[in-house]
Amino acid sequence: MHELQTLSPSSIPANPSLFEFLKSETADLHLSIESVMPLLRADLTLAEYRSHLIKMLGFYTPLEARLSQYVQEFGDGLSIARRFKTQWIHADLIALGESTIDLAESPKNAGISKISSLPKCVGILYVIEGATLGAQVIRRSLLNNLNLDDTRMHFYNGYGSETLTMWQSLRSQAQNAVKDSEYSESGASARETFRLLLEWLRAS
Repeated sequence: MHELQTLSPSSIPANPSLFEFLKSETADLHLSIESVMPLLRADLTLAEYRSHLIKMLGFYTPLEARLSQYVQEFGDGLSIARRFKTQWIHADLIALGESTIDLAESPKNAGISKISSLPKCVGILYVIEGATLGAQVIRRSLLNNLNLDDTRMHFYNGYGSETLTMWQSLRSQAQNAVKDSEYSESGASARETFRLLLEWLRAS
């Protein structure tokens, strides 16, 4: 799901960049997320893939609504509007046979609170954009194990050839926007986003 890997204390730079800091702050939760993600299993079924996408829709829909509110209030200096993915999940599910009505009525995560600051917003974007970057591994697994084509893998295809560029642009924009004294606020937001996703995946 993500490019994160556990860092030992000795491998963390003395003066980390923002994303190095977020990587070390969230490594444990990232590993927990990986433990409940079924998509890399060789015996994954199409029904399990569909069920997982419905869970993703239930998480991303309210999260992107909060991000939209943030853009309206604070502006879009982080290119947030370009990073919305709900439409990709929806398109994949429709291609898999789900109905628009059923998807509109599917459960949505109600625990996502208002985004009140830029450092908090960066923490959230770090999680979801990192997931898009790491999804390239998942895409290859889905191609091999489910023989899916791109009409049913918009979400895990991400930005296609622009995926790395989009990640790098966020990293650069965030580094310039978040002060060293605000790193901890971004870290807390990233951890909370991971925690909410982990609880959602386990419960739904």
